[in-house]
Order: sequence, then C-alpha cells, then structure tokens
Amino acid sequence: MKCAVAPLLAGLLMISLGGCSKPLDDVIVGKWEGEFELSSDDSSEEGFGAALAKGMMSIFNPKLDLKEDKTFKMTIFVPIEGTWSVTRDELVLTADTFMGMTFDEDESEEASKEKNNNTPMRFRIVDEGTKLVSIEDGGAESTVFIRPSED
Repeated sequence: MKCAVAPLLAGLLMISLGGCSKPLDDVIVGKWEGEFELSSDDSSEEGFGAALAKGMMSIFNPKLDLKEDKTFKMTIFVPIEGTWSVTRDELVLTADTFMGMTFDEDESEEASKEKNNNTPMRFRIVDEGTKLVSIEDGGAESTVFIRPSED
C-alpha cells in the first residue's frame, strides 16, 4: 500500500503543475501594436523596400484588438473586423468587414478583388504569446504585433 502512494502523489503533482499554464487563446486576448520586421540585408533593393514599408506602417500606427468572444478589430490603413481562432501556435484572422462594410455590401472594384482574395491572415504566436509574427508566402519581411508598453 505504501508503494502505491508515492506514484499516485507524483502523478497528481504532475497533473496540477501541467494545469498552471494558460491556453494561448487566453494569453493573446487584448490589444497589440504593429511594426514591420526588416529583412536581414538592408543594403539590397528589398531591404530598402522593407525600410520604406516600415516607415509607412509607423505613420499609420497598426493596431490589433483580440477580444475574448473570438472577434477582432484591426487597423492597418483601414479598419478590418472579423473572427479569430488558434490552432497550436498559429493565430488565424478571418475578415468579415472591411472599412465597416461586408465584402458583399461594398460594390467597388477593390472590394471585389478583396472578396475574391479574402484569404485569412495567419500569424505565428511566439515568445510565450508576447509576439505575433505574420506568416508570409515567400516574403522576407513580416508584420509583427507586440504588446504595447504600459507607461
């Protein structure tokens, strides 16, 4: 009987310690600020383009707000709203509205292109949920969202 108590206690301790960490869904809820991560070769044409893009992004001050009800509000040039989900270490943002209108409501040519190309935005959740890095198809530069500093 004494031999059975030690493994049981060890198992309970492992279960209780494993339950202490928050799921990533809970960790990432809240407000984020965007920045642009430069490619490693700043002297190239692509590096110049990345620097220019970073400067442009800082003017527009990108923001992301992930809400507990699995909706989001993002502003990069224009407001975008939709829903979000997490699978393992990947955040997926699916836009429902663009500039306050659904893709079906906006009949402009640009909205038509966006509707046909409404691919979800994907971000890798890194550094224990303190950083969101966009997953780009073949691009060297990434959009990065970090938590705003609390002054």
